[in-house]
Amino acid sequence: MSQVHDLFQVHDLFQGHHEVRVTRPDKGPSAPYMNSMRKLLLMVPLLALLVLALWFAGAAWEHLGGGPVPLYGYVAMAGGALFSLAVGGGLMALVFYSSRHGYDEGRGSFDDRD
Repeated sequence: MSQVHDLFQVHDLFQGHHEVRVTRPDKGPSAPYMNSMRKLLLMVPLLALLVLALWFAGAAWEHLGGGPVPLYGYVAMAGGALFSLAVGGGLMALVFYSSRHGYDEGRGSFDDRD
């Protein structure tokens, strides 16, 4: 337990705010800029992949000779995406609600067949 406490030291930064700095036995505490660098090293490749995917989709659309999409086509695509997000969010809310209120507690396991 003391090794775990030695690895994670909580330092006071501002009024009531805390930061967890990981100290390794072989190295000192990590620098405060490391968290932002980790986020940056994660976000930059993901954004680059998104840009590459969008570019590829546009190039494939032009190469395959797809015609221009009318305004109602864009409205239908946006409506479908928003509807899908709303259904997914609603289902996740129901999962959390039922789990929190005990509706997921079964009367027995599936293996108990009387």
